Amino acid sequence: MRVAFFLSTAIACTTVIGGYTADLSQAVQLRDGKVYFVQPPTLLGAVTTYKDTYVWGGAIR
Repeated sequence: MRVAFFLSTAIACTTVIGGYTADLSQAVQLRDGKVYFVQPPTLLGAVTTYKDTYVWGGAIR
């Protein structure tokens, strides 16, 4: 019974991960080795847990 559970869980995870198509950013690498985005990535729906800004080494005024 445990083997069947683990096997079904593995198959389900593989199916979910394999079916996931992310909107990936495209990049190009130039001859000198530098890599650039074809179009800069967007942060639509980005969420942060911080409500304040902080700069390392910055003084609070």
